[in-house]
Amino acid sequence: IKRYKAKNIEKAIKILRRRVSAEINEDGTITISVYAKTPYFPSKVKDNEARKLSRDITDYIVKNLDIRNIQFKADKARNTRLFIEKRYLQNIDDLHSAENALKDFQDKYGAIALPEQITATISAAAGIEGQIVAKEIELKIVEQYAGASNFEVISLKNEINALKSKFNEMNRRQRKEVSSDKKDDIFLPLNSLPDLALKYARLYRAVKIQETIQEFLLPQYEQAKIQEVKDTPTIQVLDEAVLPIEKAKPKRALLVIFAGILSFSILFFYAVMFEKYIEIREKNTEVYQKINSLFMLLKNKNN
Repeated sequence: IKRYKAKNIEKAIKILRRRVSAEINEDGTITISVYAKTPYFPSKVKDNEARKLSRDITDYIVKNLDIRNIQFKADKARNTRLFIEKRYLQNIDDLHSAENALKDFQDKYGAIALPEQITATISAAAGIEGQIVAKEIELKIVEQYAGASNFEVISLKNEINALKSKFNEMNRRQRKEVSSDKKDDIFLPLNSLPDLALKYARLYRAVKIQETIQEFLLPQYEQAKIQEVKDTPTIQVLDEAVLPIEKAKPKRALLVIFAGILSFSILFFYAVMFEKYIEIREKNTEVYQKINSLFMLLKNKNN
């Protein structure tokens, strides 16, 4: 406020914004420039003060940009960690419930050995269903910070749709009877199993689904915890801010031209007035005496 002689902080910030520029280069780097204004004919002290100020403001902006980036990344990591943590704890409960249900079934009816083709069918279907849930969790995380038109969001939605299409096709093949020309099909229909074996297959499938989800969530959860406490610098300074040597503006040539025009105008005005003065002295004595009296009066007041 004091430097820019502004009425309040909002006015001062508007002036400062006009003094700061940031440019994103083609190689992805950012160039920050700060201009500190000086009087038209500054003293050496004012000149050095402006140079130092432009360097210090630039350093301050870069330093705080890094601080903000670290803070934003920590906030994002914390929100992600909380979301994954909630889903991970739910997955643990769901997995325990599925495992307990399978154990209770086995305790009641004894262990049931499923054919290898049925086991492969269940494992494949459970794996795909688990992948769908995992991708949907990943999509929810990305959507917190990206819009619907974001490339990663679109890509995840396409992956989910492809997995769902594959899963639906697998379900259709599991529900149908085995035809005579597809006896070697690995995806045997589950409805061909006896009732107890079918119940066991469904419980076994629930366990496999939760295990697949956990395989995805656990590393994501650990990574989110690491990112939350990570405070490594986000900015690499390629060129430190230094004291500027030359003025950015106004250009020296413009100053010389302006000074020349101003000097010429003053001399021209003086020449015209002097010529008019000589003319009055020669042709109008009365007016000349009044002008002289006025000059003498002004001179005496100044003395």
